[in-house]
Amino acid sequence: MRRVALFGLPATGKATLARWLSAELDQPHTDLDDILFTPEGVLPLEEFRRQAAEITAPPAAPGSLRTVLPPQ
Repeated sequence: MRRVALFGLPATGKATLARWLSAELDQPHTDLDDILFTPEGVLPLEEFRRQAAEITAPPAAPGSLRTVLPPQ
């Protein structure tokens, strides 16, 4: 699976482009804003970092320890 990360200034079309790429490449799409901003408010920084690290971590090779053990 190829991964694409989009960076840019606010309101420049990153989310729109990400949704389009996701559909074109038939790959999942995650917007980190959806993780950071919850209905209860902004996620605490350490929890956001943990969740973002899980999402952005490189895929594990089959049979590697990472596929057996959960990320720390």
